Amino acid sequence: MYESIKFKEIRLEKNGVTVTTAAQNVLTQMLKKDPSERLGAKGGIEAVQNHQFFKSVDFVKLERKEIPVPFIPKVKSDDDVSNIDNEFLKTPLGQSLQNGDIIAGVTAAVDNNFVGFSYAPPTNF
Repeated sequence: MYESIKFKEIRLEKNGVTVTTAAQNVLTQMLKKDPSERLGAKGGIEAVQNHQFFKSVDFVKLERKEIPVPFIPKVKSDDDVSNIDNEFLKTPLGQSLQNGDIIAGVTAAVDNNFVGFSYAPPTNF
């Protein structure tokens, strides 16, 4: 999957199912290979919020958590994977999880971005 993300073009149709034009456009803009060309790289969060796909979203209410979530998965335990498609459960671990350089690079980037922070997220779902 890591190699696909880096090098292959995104496909937004699978088994004859397509997404709306607005959804296709926002995904295409957000998943550009060059980060400087992605939606929001120029114009910041306003560029993302003003995209046609998000026209119905009230971002003030969203930030205040006043919009009810459309779906709450039923989870039986911390390791319950019943809500994850079997396609992803059967996929072998790829290069992204086996390559120590990639993991070290991501860890270093995260560590550098949060120097001085002491927050740790709750372990319960």
